[in-house]
Formats: sequence, structure tokens, C-alpha cells
Amino acid sequence: MLLRTILVMAVLGAPAAALAASGRTVPAVTAAVDPGKGAASVPQTDRFDAVRARIGKAIKNPKVAVDAAVLRMFQAEADRLKSGDDALLLGWLGFARKDWDTAIIWFRRAKAWGRDKQADEGLVWALNGAGRFAEAEDFAYARRATGKFGKIYVDVVSTQLFGPKARALPRQRLNRFERTVRETRSAAGAEALAWHLFKRKAYSRAKPWFERAIAWGANESRVLGLAYTHQKLGEMGALRSLATRHGKRYPAVATFERHLRMAAIQAKAESRKSKEAGALYDEAVTHFKAWRYKEAMAALEAHERLLPGNEAAGVMRGWTLYMQHRYQEAQNLFAQMNRRRSTKDTLQGMYESCAAYTPEQFCYNLSR
Repeated sequence: MLLRTILVMAVLGAPAAALAASGRTVPAVTAAVDPGKGAASVPQTDRFDAVRARIGKAIKNPKVAVDAAVLRMFQAEADRLKSGDDALLLGWLGFARKDWDTAIIWFRRAKAWGRDKQADEGLVWALNGAGRFAEAEDFAYARRATGKFGKIYVDVVSTQLFGPKARALPRQRLNRFERTVRETRSAAGAEALAWHLFKRKAYSRAKPWFERAIAWGANESRVLGLAYTHQKLGEMGALRSLATRHGKRYPAVATFERHLRMAAIQAKAESRKSKEAGALYDEAVTHFKAWRYKEAMAALEAHERLLPGNEAAGVMRGWTLYMQHRYQEAQNLFAQMNRRRSTKDTLQGMYESCAAYTPEQFCYNLSR
């Protein structure tokens, strides 16, 4: 009896690993076998102890095979004896294999056969895995005041709001979740709501949920979420303050704020440079129209140093060279621009500059 009890307890401690392997972050099931429940709870035979141990390994690692014929015999025995322990074990096996319907059946049997508290948790997650989200939510919500079911309810809804298969909830269910998160001060639930709203670009609504998540249990993801929200809302002062408070503990937050600050400084410098280049271009146009070509060229050279490769300024430089009878230089400049991007202006500039000092037919072929 002692050996059987130890075996069953050992495999019932395994669901946490099985759940983690299946991609779900769920609390471990810590059920223990109570031989005092009588013969209906624990089979009066040791011949299936090896099967229980094998199933325990399969829960931890779904790639571990369990002989189908032996498994059927074990299921029949569990059913015959109404063993809540073995039904619980079979429920977690179904869960580990993502055989949701089978898991639901055995968790319900375990519940009916005296393992209701332990089976309820598995049943919630099996319903959730089967896509029966409303049932899973309602089941956990109804038991939220019992043990860890308040947290389980928050976890179940959080997996729907934020994750690879995130989905929108009906307003009534979302409101119920928000109320529960406030009542339980769940940092994980607040974060799920915050990211859910953030991804839908509802930044002003996401902000207070990130703030609550941090107040109830700060971590890097929550602080970064608030930092991203401050950025989206243009609250750079608040972002700097957040980085000052949390940057030492969460370096990614300080790095994010620093990169944004450096980008802002660079953008400001580029804007100033662009304005200066624009003023030089306007000056060059004024000189060109007044036939002051040397002054126009000086302004255009200064423009080129500030804003290299500007197409409009390049075309004007070409024509300024042309008007100074520097035809070959003008042709070379137009040809260089044409190689980068051929336009009507560059082709015409090449032709006119070339034709000013060579036969037109040659220039015509060149421009083509």
C-alpha cells in the first residue's frame, strides 16, 4: 500500500511540468493520495503501479509512449473501482497530450469520485484548451473565493487577452474580469489588460493598467509596457522619470529611454540642418535669378555639405555651372545624377551641356 501511495503521489506532482511543456503557465497540482478514503478511492491491487509510473513520465514528457492496450486496461480498472486518484492521473495524461475531450471526461470522473478540488483545476484548463473559453471562465469564476481559483480565473482570461492566440472578449466578460483584477489586485491580470489595450492602440486606457500592474508587482515587462505607452502618448518627461526610478533595476527600460532621447537629439539636429540647407537653396535661387552665378554656386556648395545628394539642388548646380560656361563640369554632374536616378531634368542637362561644346548628334546619342 505504501509503495502504491508513493507512486500515485509522485505522478500527481507532475502536471506542472506537463503544463509547462504544453505552453501553459499554470500552478502545479499538489494533490496527495489519502488511503483513508477507502477502496473506492485507491485500487486494491499493485499490478498497475508500473503503469502509473509510466503515465507519470508521459505527463512530464508527452513523447513518452504508453502501451495502448495496457492503458485501456488501466482505464477500465479505474472506471470499475471509481478511483478518483487514477482518474485524475488519466485527466492530466489527456491534458499533456492535448487530448482535451479525454482530459475533460477523466477530470469530471475524478471530481465525481472524490477528487473534486484537484480535478477542478485540471477541468478549467482542459476546457480552456478545448476552446470552451466561456465555460472555463465561468467555472473558475464561480470558485474564485476558493483556494487558488481566483488566480486561475485571472490566468485563464489572461491567456485569451494576451498571447499568441489573443482574442477580444465580449464586453460583459471583460468588465467582469476588470472587476476581479481590481478586487484581487492581480498584477498579472492588470498587465494582460494593459497589453490587450496597447495592442489595440488604446494607449490612454492601457496606461492606468500598466501603472496598477507595477504598483501590485513590478517586473521588466510591465515597466517596459508603461515606457512604450508614455512614448506613444508623447509623454517624454514621464518616460524619463520612469527610467530614473526603474532603470537601474531594469536596464532595458533605461536603454529604451536613452535611445529615444538620442534619436530626438539627432532628429532635432537634422531638422536644424534641413532648415539651414533650405535657406541656402532659397539664397541660391535668388542669386541665380539675378545672374549672380558665383554667389549661387557658393550657396549651393554650402547646401551640398549640409544635405549631400539633394536632387533639386544638384540640378540647380548643374545649370549654374552651365551658365558660367563650365559645360563639361555641368555635363559630368548631370551624368553622375543620371546614373543615380534618370529623370527628364538630368537627361536634358546632359544633352544641353554636351551640345554646348560638341556636335549635337553625339550628345543626342549620349543622352539616350
